[in-house]
Amino acid sequence: PVWTVHPATGETIAAYMSGIIDTYSRVVLAVEFHLTPPDAIGVAKAFSKAFLPKGDARMPFFGMPETVQTDNAAVYVGGLMSAMAVRA
Repeated sequence: PVWTVHPATGETIAAYMSGIIDTYSRVVLAVEFHLTPPDAIGVAKAFSKAFLPKGDARMPFFGMPETVQTDNAAVYVGGLMSAMAVRA
């Protein structure tokens, strides 16, 4: 978790972060913050941010990767992530 301040309440909370990084160039393609441990929908949002055009000329990094490497957390090896990869 990443400790931060909740924007609505001002209380200190443990947020979570999903980051998508190109291992060759080390470019951060996307970051998604979650107020609860990430689920498959939240992780899919991060992948979508990474792989789809950003609509900003300052961020020209996007495209389908040849390989995706994750850790073995249940959210990454579950059926929804596999289905998303096949569909992509």
